[in-house]
Amino acid sequence: MRIGELSRRTGVHERLLRYYEEQGLLHPERLPSSTTTETSTPSAVSAASWPPV
Repeated sequence: MRIGELSRRTGVHERLLRYYEEQGLLHPERLPSSTTTETSTPSAVSAASWPPV
């Protein structure tokens, strides 16, 4: 899923998700068919929801 969808599902702002990514807390995956689409696995939803906001 894209970061916008992850943001909607978790209620965590996209900028905060990017910060988590920079800190190594989230690990985006790239789809083999596209080099520009960042995706997050369903486990990223629970990981992004974990830190208190």
